[in-house]
Amino acid sequence: MCLTEYNEKETMEMFREEGRQEGLQEGLLKVRLLDIQNLIDSTGWDTDQVMDMLKIPPSQRPILYAGLSKK
Repeated sequence: MCLTEYNEKETMEMFREEGRQEGLQEGLLKVRLLDIQNLIDSTGWDTDQVMDMLKIPPSQRPILYAGLSKK
């Protein structure tokens, strides 16, 4: 049998930190999507041109495409 010490305070802080990180990432995604949409609207460029101009790596683009299609 393996016994480990459980510290509720540390565990709850870990959950709070994970929640903060998730919220920060979600907020940054929303800002990025808004930036992309504003550039599309103001320049008339297509999504790929805007993402090229913003130097968004190909690995990040699928999430952004999905977010833009929801609007």
